[in-house]
Amino acid sequence: GDPPSECLFFFGLFVMTDYVVAVRTDDARDFLLQPSGVVVAPSESPEFTIGSRVRITDVAKCFLKFDVMAEKLALGKWTSGMKPIVGSVATVLASSKHPTDDATMVVGIRSEFDGRDFIIDSKGLAKAPNVSSDFPANASVRIKSADKVYTKMDGAAKDLSLSKWITGAKPQTGEVGNVIGSTVHPADENLHVIGIRTVKGQDFVIAPEGLESAPNESENFPVGCRVYISNIDKLYTKMDEVARSMNLSRWAAGAKPTIPVSPSTDKEATGDDPAPKKRKLGRPLMSCAAEVKGSIQHPSGSGCVIGVRTETGQEFLVAEEGLQRIPDQHPDFSYSTRVKITDPGKVYPKLDEKAFELALTRWMVGEKLGKSNVTTGKIMGSTAK
Repeated sequence: GDPPSECLFFFGLFVMTDYVVAVRTDDARDFLLQPSGVVVAPSESPEFTIGSRVRITDVAKCFLKFDVMAEKLALGKWTSGMKPIVGSVATVLASSKHPTDDATMVVGIRSEFDGRDFIIDSKGLAKAPNVSSDFPANASVRIKSADKVYTKMDGAAKDLSLSKWITGAKPQTGEVGNVIGSTVHPADENLHVIGIRTVKGQDFVIAPEGLESAPNESENFPVGCRVYISNIDKLYTKMDEVARSMNLSRWAAGAKPTIPVSPSTDKEATGDDPAPKKRKLGRPLMSCAAEVKGSIQHPSGSGCVIGVRTETGQEFLVAEEGLQRIPDQHPDFSYSTRVKITDPGKVYPKLDEKAFELALTRWMVGEKLGKSNVTTGKIMGSTAK
């Protein structure tokens, strides 16, 4: 077709669509907003991308009095004058060029040690290396052979920012966890070593052949996407082997979630009082709102089995047709993007059906944002109004 008219068509489509975006603030409350009331945290550093794990190498590079930048970087747990501990490990939340010095990249980080936010010149940080394409950072893994664990590799543990590393400690075969990073073997540059954190909260360094990653075979439900269990008849409650292959450490055979009643079909909550409706929504909604942890072809070859972890921390195996993807439609505000609410007046306090559609488990109907409330957080989804 003719490209210009296509662009116009897309532009027209975008202009016509009115979105609602869902934000979960850093103090765990859910809000629905007009997009114009939300800004995305800046991510200007090509090296220290949002979500990267870093180690603080030089505390003197911290900015202790930089409230304007804390605001710009959407740091919800920043305290002016506070200093982090040298060597401590953190996660990157945002980054931006220094307002008066173009050569300086300013990075907003959240410390793993105390959960506080700090602002630091990127020169005071070392990034956890991530050299393995087979085991990228954050991938879900299972230890298939504890004999492949290196118990005395302190140097690599430091390079990988493993803050929960103990020399000499060893995990058990079958434990699951997530990749923190990967680096070159100190004695052989052709080999990699992988840093992992188990679900028990311990860090280990292991050879790649000692690990197994969770399969990710579904195109409709890739690992990391937000989903909703909409039909409990589509659960597989006896597939122990499949649960193991997906590293579902909290899987329990026979368990099922509670399916909540949608507010639009809730006949019992009458009048203006939303209280009974809220009680119905909260907990059951949490047992169905989930994130995909893995997926694998069904042994019979018919469709995929999806492994999910709900917000209550339970894990289930579900057929694709038993799940719904939670809408994530706005082009600028995709799931888990760091944001700041800039205009509390743009909050929709009463869109109960939309809160349900976006599976907002911390939503309170009628709740507004006050001046003293936390306004930083992450996107939980978005949908057409």
